[in-house]
Amino acid sequence: MKTRTTILTTILVILSQACTVFSIHPLYTDEDRLSIDEIIGTWESGSERVIFNKLPDNRYKMTLISEDTILFSASLLSLNNQVFIDLFPFGDCDFPDMNDCLVYDNLSKNFLPVHSFLKADLMDNQIILTPFNQKRLLTLFEQNRIRLAHEMVYYESDDEEPIVVLTASTPDLQKFISRYANDEEAFDEPTVYKRSE
Repeated sequence: MKTRTTILTTILVILSQACTVFSIHPLYTDEDRLSIDEIIGTWESGSERVIFNKLPDNRYKMTLISEDTILFSASLLSLNNQVFIDLFPFGDCDFPDMNDCLVYDNLSKNFLPVHSFLKADLMDNQIILTPFNQKRLLTLFEQNRIRLAHEMVYYESDDEEPIVVLTASTPDLQKFISRYANDEEAFDEPTVYKRSE
């Protein structure tokens, strides 16, 4: 039962991350992935920690430790001279406290793994991670000011805003993100992490 609770909590934390924009397709192609070894290590912001470890093929394992521990496969790329991180749930039984892979496998069939994006700035032993402003994106879609393939996903509760799930292709995503890469209004409040190791 603890395993089930951990999985559900992890999934809910991912889905409820403030201002996260989700996408069916990645923001990168294999050729776009950057190797930026300065990101490797442990970074802290208050009680939250982010750990980056190098993986093959210019990928990183990102461990986010807060109230729960969440693992992502992270790919870095540059669009319009700005570094972005594409996050994707890290594979299957690699979640902490995962004692029963069968439970995870059965539960995960009811959820669609999606990519999420963050803007990243590395400077002076700090990494600044900035999520997109989902409310602004939602407004732009509602006003028909953006033409990008997407779906609105609604929770059962009527009082919550929908979640924007982008369904556009990788090239279309890159054009879109490039257009807003340096637009401060497109992003929410950043979180500053300081290097601890």
